[in-house]
Amino acid sequence: MKPATGSSGPGKVAMASTTRAPADRRPRPGGSVTTDPEGMEMTQQFDQSAINQVVASNKSTLFRCFKEEAERTPGLYAKVPMEFVIGNDGRVSKLWVDNHQFKKGPLYECLLSEMRKWPFRAYEGEQATVGLSFTIGKRG
Repeated sequence: MKPATGSSGPGKVAMASTTRAPADRRPRPGGSVTTDPEGMEMTQQFDQSAINQVVASNKSTLFRCFKEEAERTPGLYAKVPMEFVIGNDGRVSKLWVDNHQFKKGPLYECLLSEMRKWPFRAYEGEQATVGLSFTIGKRG
């Protein structure tokens, strides 16, 4: 699998790394069943393949955020792992950036703003958490 890349100015590249199942393997079901203390079953209703499709189709919208951060900090090279929660309404409700430089500030705000525009389908049950990882800049 090749990482998706987007140009972010001269000598700067933002890359998204995602993992995919081999083409000959069936996708895993998109949910799990849990039981609450009263013995009632709760089924997770989100569709993992639909989520993956929205992420793949929209992650390039984040490149602007990375480009702006690279322009604010010339020579920057950083990995930006993140997780986000898709609320039951189909909108990104929370974002965690697992890099101390970007836990808050302009990059965080830009990423969250863009991700809230992503068109996930509304669903019932447990909220979905999705992980992504990007790299800002180039080594060397």
